[in-house]
Amino acid sequence: MGVPLGGLAAVRATARALVERHGLTFVEEGLWHWPELYSVVVSGPPGSAEGVRATIDGVCAAAVEAGGTLEYCHGVGWKLAHLAEREHGAAGLAVLRRLKAALDPANIMNPGKGGL
Repeated sequence: MGVPLGGLAAVRATARALVERHGLTFVEEGLWHWPELYSVVVSGPPGSAEGVRATIDGVCAAAVEAGGTLEYCHGVGWKLAHLAEREHGAAGLAVLRRLKAALDPANIMNPGKGGL
């Protein structure tokens, strides 16, 4: 996700707290380049999929609350589509949906991705 430098400490603290809460481990955590691209990869024991999902959602929510974005370079896709309204607001998401409908009336370009 993209995280403004001023919000990075809070997002990292959230990530660490969520990883601990759900009994996970960091496989990788990094700040990749300017502008700030913050990335986490987490892992857990068998049966921890729900905790992994909650951790990912929580870290993404923290990034948006810090003024960042859900995905910096790949797009929201299907996995994070349920968080698109959090980032863009209801009105913003409605505009994006109208643009998508105008440019792709047959809905053949990436249907269902990005909450669109």
